[in-house]
Amino acid sequence: MRQKMRALMLVAPLLIFVVVTFIVPILSMLFRSVENDIVPNTIPGTVIALSQWDGSSGEPPHENVYRNLYIDLFKAEEAKQHTRLGSRLNYEQSGLSSLFRTTGRSLDDIGELWQDPLEDIDPNFEEGSFWFEMMSGTGGEDFLETRRELMALMSDEDMSGDVGFVPSEEIIQLLPWTARAYTDFALWAAIRDGDTVAEEDPWESVYGALGMDLTNPDTVSAINSYNGAGASALQAAASNIDQLPQFGFREAFTEEDKDWGSADIWATIKLYSPSMTPGYFLNSVDMTLTPDGIVMKPENQQIYTTLFMRTLIMALIITASCIVLGYPVAWLLANLPMRTASILMILVLLPFWTSLLVRTSAWKVLLQQQGVINEILVWLGFVNDADRLVLMNNATGTVIAMTHILLPFMILP
Repeated sequence: MRQKMRALMLVAPLLIFVVVTFIVPILSMLFRSVENDIVPNTIPGTVIALSQWDGSSGEPPHENVYRNLYIDLFKAEEAKQHTRLGSRLNYEQSGLSSLFRTTGRSLDDIGELWQDPLEDIDPNFEEGSFWFEMMSGTGGEDFLETRRELMALMSDEDMSGDVGFVPSEEIIQLLPWTARAYTDFALWAAIRDGDTVAEEDPWESVYGALGMDLTNPDTVSAINSYNGAGASALQAAASNIDQLPQFGFREAFTEEDKDWGSADIWATIKLYSPSMTPGYFLNSVDMTLTPDGIVMKPENQQIYTTLFMRTLIMALIITASCIVLGYPVAWLLANLPMRTASILMILVLLPFWTSLLVRTSAWKVLLQQQGVINEILVWLGFVNDADRLVLMNNATGTVIAMTHILLPFMILP
């Protein structure tokens, strides 16, 4: 038993080294090959709302999806993550990268459609201190922590720290969309920008969120009986809803870019909303995951299968050439007297003492059209000077050089 433990202790450093430098990276790579956190982490509310949409109808999603998209995309744009999201989805459907990028630049304009009339209705809506007083309170600690976690996932940043703000539970119940947007703003202003929330004007998304809340008749009715902070301004807004835009966020997004009204765009976003995806593996065999199922890529894009087959054929040719050249040498090393075999073994190991870069450069000197081999063949008259052999940057050169590099690995075992 002691002998086994001693042997294990001797092997342990190498085993740990192999696990840390070889096994762990492979497992990490395998996990990343199915990981798809970008979409659900960047637009979490949109993903949840989109799960209720039936893409087979051919119609774009309902208004609730666009509302969530606006709130999610606004904070993603602040964190400069919307372009990353667009780039990820662009792998699946071209044009999505530019769609997210251009829309990100116009989110302020969409919010101002509600901001301007709200500020006209009551000038208090222009003041950051007014918003802070109206939104602050007690009872919303869990809500604050939930939004903090979502912000951390979306921005890949540490969002821990004192915000100096807790949303009021009463406001969360009364104005759920506004509470989401303002809490996100407060977290970003306090932790990312290091500002005092009470002194900062809220994002344009907060005004848009208040517009969302005011479209709910139950909310309007509740506002009329509300007597907390900011009650008069909210009641004024509820009494002058006709001054606010009479269209929803679906119309606002499609006005910015008509592609937001395309069911195909939304079907792709929904398809790649799960945190795990087989899409990468399908791409590796020239297939793609679509809303209609798994389909082959167009013929002019089918490159991986061809490369796999070409690699396999090359590998078999190189393996066969190593066997043919290596077996006689291995047989001699196993059967010659020890003194002679030792000398031959030194010759077999000699390439290991030479840099791979040097050996590769040497083969380039030998194989190029003005190289040693072509010069000898021309000098012997086997090849015309105008028709020198092309032995580089093709399968022939690869087989020759790889056989030379791998031959000792065939001989030794």
